[in-house]
Amino acid sequence: MKKRRGIVSSAYLLVAAVVLGPLLWVPVSQGQTTSITSSGLNTQVTHGAGQPNYDITGGTRPGKGPNLFHSFGEFSVGSNQVARFLNDSGLPTTNILSRVTGGHPSNIFGEINTANFPGANLYLINPSGVLFGATATLNVSGSVHVSTADYVRLTDGLRFNAIPGSQDTLLSHAPVAAFGFLGAHTRPITVQGSHLSVPDGKSLSLVGGAISR
Repeated sequence: MKKRRGIVSSAYLLVAAVVLGPLLWVPVSQGQTTSITSSGLNTQVTHGAGQPNYDITGGTRPGKGPNLFHSFGEFSVGSNQVARFLNDSGLPTTNILSRVTGGHPSNIFGEINTANFPGANLYLINPSGVLFGATATLNVSGSVHVSTADYVRLTDGLRFNAIPGSQDTLLSHAPVAAFGFLGAHTRPITVQGSHLSVPDGKSLSLVGGAISR
């Protein structure tokens, strides 16, 4: 049985506060609502009536390489609900890179699941803020990197921007290099009582404005 590193005790956890700002407070009723919608890059979201899973397929995979890009208008997961990323292509995947473009925070009270991608790392950027509620969990076999950054920079210099644009046609299979911030006021990441964890030897990073837990 694999050990899992927790948000409190893990030596691999990186919590970086870029610019101090107000904490992210979300009403309970809003936090329990699941809203996962596509905003391009061939991302597809399906949900069967009465089922807990919101299945995420498609996406954009440059050159059939190891990077899979997803774009969401909204990405919030209610309690007892699952955002399940599925590898419908069957291709080996190193990084799942996801952005949220709709201008609202991501409120995570349920499960984010990438079990269909063995060993893949998950990146999630939402410049409008991210909140993990007390019931939030991660079922990810790779590392998890969550940020309120404006873009992810790849080692070849290309950017995966939080705002859709012409650069979406230039995405590549290069490894991830860094998060990038453009504005003076970076939105916060809040962890409210949840014990987020990743497998032993993997990393969990929260990179944004004020980091509260």
